[in-house]
Amino acid sequence: MLTDNQLEIFWRVPDTIANLIKKYEVYRRYETEFRSEKVHTINQGFNAFGVPRKDYVVNEILADYGTFYYKIIGVGASE
Repeated sequence: MLTDNQLEIFWRVPDTIANLIKKYEVYRRYETEFRSEKVHTINQGFNAFGVPRKDYVVNEILADYGTFYYKIIGVGASE
């Protein structure tokens, strides 16, 4: 169950790039801030057959009310 200050961030990775990604970085920016802050790093997951996972969910707890913007970046082997 999600509370008022908790949310779920979810994304799906396209088949065309799933094999190229090593990790995902989730950035958050408050509406009045200029820069984003990295809040999560999630490694690329694989199933029992070694196939990359394509669906991801991260739980986020917000310290304050307001408008937040999120950016998810897939990072490859060469960073």
